[in-house]
Amino acid sequence: MIRGVRANTHPWTGLLGLTFLLVFGAGCSGLPNAPLASRPRHVTNTASIVDGQPQGVVMMLRNGASPDEVAMDHGGTVVDVVPELGIYRVILTQGEDIVRCAQALQGDARVSAAEVNGLACIAESRQSSVAFSEGMRNWSEVYDQSALARVGAARAQAGANGNGVLVAILDTGISLDHPALAAHLELPGIEAGVSSSPGAERAQQLDTNHDGLVDGALGHGTHVAGIVLAVAPKARLLPVRVLDSDGVGTAFDVANGIVQAVDRGARIINMSLGMNTGSSAVQSAVRYARERGAIVVAPTGNDQLGHVQFPASMPEVVAVAGLDDNDQHASFTNYGVGTDIAAPSVGILSTYFGGTYARWSGTSMAAPDSWTRRRA
Repeated sequence: MIRGVRANTHPWTGLLGLTFLLVFGAGCSGLPNAPLASRPRHVTNTASIVDGQPQGVVMMLRNGASPDEVAMDHGGTVVDVVPELGIYRVILTQGEDIVRCAQALQGDARVSAAEVNGLACIAESRQSSVAFSEGMRNWSEVYDQSALARVGAARAQAGANGNGVLVAILDTGISLDHPALAAHLELPGIEAGVSSSPGAERAQQLDTNHDGLVDGALGHGTHVAGIVLAVAPKARLLPVRVLDSDGVGTAFDVANGIVQAVDRGARIINMSLGMNTGSSAVQSAVRYARERGAIVVAPTGNDQLGHVQFPASMPEVVAVAGLDDNDQHASFTNYGVGTDIAAPSVGILSTYFGGTYARWSGTSMAAPDSWTRRRA
């Protein structure tokens, strides 16, 4: 599907053909996959989210400005930085108004951009979509399901299978010991402020988004990773944990994850997440990725709306809408201007937390399922 075309325009929308794999397959064996040197990071254990609310603001400065001085002048403290982009995360004194602080920073001549450190979350939290565990399943059933046949996975894999490609999964993490995934993981993964098993998916007993489900996104990253591997069976998977077990993170977390993944050699960035508002920090990170040759993929969202959620709404991002079993647009999918492509998104079987398998529905599942649909 090309940008601006609604996802149910034709019943054959799902037959868009060949793959990102043909772009990033054997012909790209020379692309860097080894870790690259990066500048030191100032990372603390200060939480980015407390009780479902973003903590602090994100700012970018003009040349010569001191981040610590700017933050102090506005009642804050710099606690984290993405040095490649000059993005700083600032926390405020308890009780300070983060919206007012962001506005004040925007008016500071030393600041080029400032915003509330907005929340990012899995698309499925908005439709209260949950996984349905099917513990007796196995990997062969993931690979053989009709969704992959409908996107022409076998035909795409005859041309390329992801060999030599590092795919970053920006999500809730990945179960590092899942039998179907373990041999394909590029470890250690990426997770700010965590030194033990970074990138590992884990239960945290959280209901960050206050929807009544504790750890409502547990298994989400593992599920997305399995779909990627089913489409690109020889790809390497880089776990980049930017969301908690309830599927919530912040703009700073996402921007930081994108940059670190690219610096590790990732050439595809799969972000099965979205935000209610735009973010200069995330925009800068996406452009950093594109300038270095990486493709960034994100879902259009699950709000049943005729517009695409951020960051999929960025022209630099491949925006993926969801299809139902009849290759019509799924009842929950967002669509409209900005949509690039559509892929199966209903009842997708994939790997799940705890070494098991589950079915899940949502545009998060469409994003990694879309790579075989680039050309008829």
